[in-house]
Amino acid sequence: MKRNYYSLNSLCIEVFSLRRQKAYTLVLFILAVPVLNYLLINIYNFSDSIFRLSVFDTIILLICGLIGLILANKLNLFIYNPSREFIKGSSKTVSLILFLSVLLVIANETLWVIYSKTDVLPAWVEGLDFSSAILISARAAIYEETFFRLFLMTIIIYFFKNIISYKKSVLIGIVVSALIFSVSFHSGSMISFASGLLLGFVFINTGIIPAMLLHFIADAVPFITIAYLLAM
Repeated sequence: MKRNYYSLNSLCIEVFSLRRQKAYTLVLFILAVPVLNYLLINIYNFSDSIFRLSVFDTIILLICGLIGLILANKLNLFIYNPSREFIKGSSKTVSLILFLSVLLVIANETLWVIYSKTDVLPAWVEGLDFSSAILISARAAIYEETFFRLFLMTIIIYFFKNIISYKKSVLIGIVVSALIFSVSFHSGSMISFASGLLLGFVFINTGIIPAMLLHFIADAVPFITIAYLLAM
């Protein structure tokens, strides 16, 4: 019992010490999710009340986000964005990320445009306009990157790093989180799995904000296109 008390106490100390790692920035991102829920209430057919859904989303993301921040700090990862020294000294990695990001946006755009010409579009797509496309993309980027990359990926890496080498644990973290991401939201499609791999690579090399930004752009571009096509 005493051991559990000290473990809980040490966890609380680590959470409060996260101020130096700008935990408040993550909290602001997370608090945007319930606001986005309310703004999207006429687009999404939420199965639960908007209030309950927003409380659930906020609690889950706060717990997962803070745990992710603690573990990312222990793993010495770039939490939010890379340092200037990294950008200057890793031009090849940055160029590769930019190149793959462009390919991802093009692939996602092509897939959604083809998908929009079928009769199996989700109901919320029919209500898309420019503003809702932006809001939906922002919600997905914050929610999914906080959970799948900052939380899930760092847990996997932290668990395996003491069993195998750090590089192998990172590889396992990227692949497993991408697989779960793909199965959870996109029925295991190859494009979503590839997206998860790239987003994991971006997160591990540059931090959560670039991963969120890429996720946002990869969703917003095709959604805006679909909104335009539906309005024609």
